[in-house]
Amino acid sequence: MHAHLTAEKALKALLIFREILVPRIHDLFDLLSRLADKDKFKIDENDLEILNSWSIRGRYPADLPDATHKMVEYALIAAQNIFDAVKSTITDHAHDPLKC
Repeated sequence: MHAHLTAEKALKALLIFREILVPRIHDLFDLLSRLADKDKFKIDENDLEILNSWSIRGRYPADLPDATHKMVEYALIAAQNIFDAVKSTITDHAHDPLKC
């Protein structure tokens, strides 16, 4: 699902921003675990939970039930939350180098 990819790419962008080696994984919890606590606090683990099931298993539709409208809605909101958290972290630090 593209919502999962949005969150994954956002977290990987933050890893790059922090000069942390980006692993070739799709697990959102694993990606988050590589960040310092100061970068984790804005990210709600419930959003990661909503999206993480769409990682590898979601690439093979037979492995998951059909997505309902509500499931898609929650996934889009979760992806937006993660994207916004990462964007604000990078933007805040770009405008104030002392926060890095």
